[in-house]
Amino acid sequence: YLDLSANQDYLVWRINELARGTCLSSFRWDGGGRAERGDWDTSLPTDVAIIFHLFSTYMDSCLPPSPRIPDRRTFSLQYVKPLCAGAGKADHHGGAGKSSPPRSRN
Repeated sequence: YLDLSANQDYLVWRINELARGTCLSSFRWDGGGRAERGDWDTSLPTDVAIIFHLFSTYMDSCLPPSPRIPDRRTFSLQYVKPLCAGAGKADHHGGAGKSSPPRSRN
């Protein structure tokens, strides 16, 4: 579940920070947290990417393996698509390039 980022220290630290308190109180839709090395930057995953990756990993562990998908990422490979073709990991699942929060349709 930590394959989202090469910076494993930040990823573990941020997951712990998001788990503190109630209702993801330190969640930032357009970035991440302030780690020991300084402010969040675009080389690090956004909070949106972290939360969605954790959700996808959980769903992968819940679904039975598919013979068509040998690496056991049944949910991720069947239901998770990048926002645009050729997008990098930072652009998946609400990447850092957005300038306003996501809007829900009512």
